[in-house]
Amino acid sequence: SKSFIECKWEDLNVGNVVRVRADQVVPADILLLASSSCESTCYLDTAAIDGETNLKQKSIPSCFLNYTKSEEASFELQCDPPNDDIYHFCGRVILSSGSHVYPCDNNNILLRGCVLRITDYVDGLIVYAGNETKIIKSSRHTISKHALIERSINRDVLFSSLILTTLCLFGAGLSIYWERSFGSRWMLVPFLIDNPFHNIAGHFFAAALRFVILFQVMVPIALYVSLDLVRVLQIYAIGRDKHLKYEHPISCRTFTINEDLGQIGYIFSDKTGTLTQNKLVFKAMSIGGLQYSAR
Repeated sequence: SKSFIECKWEDLNVGNVVRVRADQVVPADILLLASSSCESTCYLDTAAIDGETNLKQKSIPSCFLNYTKSEEASFELQCDPPNDDIYHFCGRVILSSGSHVYPCDNNNILLRGCVLRITDYVDGLIVYAGNETKIIKSSRHTISKHALIERSINRDVLFSSLILTTLCLFGAGLSIYWERSFGSRWMLVPFLIDNPFHNIAGHFFAAALRFVILFQVMVPIALYVSLDLVRVLQIYAIGRDKHLKYEHPISCRTFTINEDLGQIGYIFSDKTGTLTQNKLVFKAMSIGGLQYSAR
């Protein structure tokens, strides 16, 4: 008899046998051992990995077909070390007798992040877990999207901040010099020389802080708020634009790059990512009867 216990993904290790039920996410890269389907297959939704909406069929290795409903199998699995190739898997199953060796390929592997569909449940052996799974190995750092005008404003704000810092430090130095040279003449006006610190470093810090309060208007922080308000109004205008409507009104899902829409000159796109694996490489094109190539 088989018994399974519920546990967190972080508690799974290589070599554990897990059961995944319908509409659940596969927690690790597992080798399919058993399936509730009478055809010894299962179907996966891999949209989270490769963006394809059609279901993928996975099958049980031939060596486990005789063990799914009877005695337990004793075997050894040999496979590639952890890698980032989600389209390739090479391994082999060696039974306890050692006389039979059965190959395993990508058709027998369920990758982490896939969703089990149609099939009630499947049992599998964890091959890669945690940071060693293919989807984690193949993940790359996501680049934040910023509009061109926002990048320009960020540079201007940084430059203004440097000017503000320079002025505050320079003003604090002059303030210390004035206090030491002429402070005794202004004792009748105590707020001009009022300072809670008694050492020179404290005097310099307090003076610099005062100049920051005085000159902080140099940094246009309110400009970001104004840009966000303009972008909200742009979303409202785009959503109600009748010329952008086709059967259904257009929907803006982000307002961080609205202003870049008016700067688009050309759009290059392939049909799907099925054949190109989402790798669009420029080869050649024809514009106005003139042929252009990548060379």
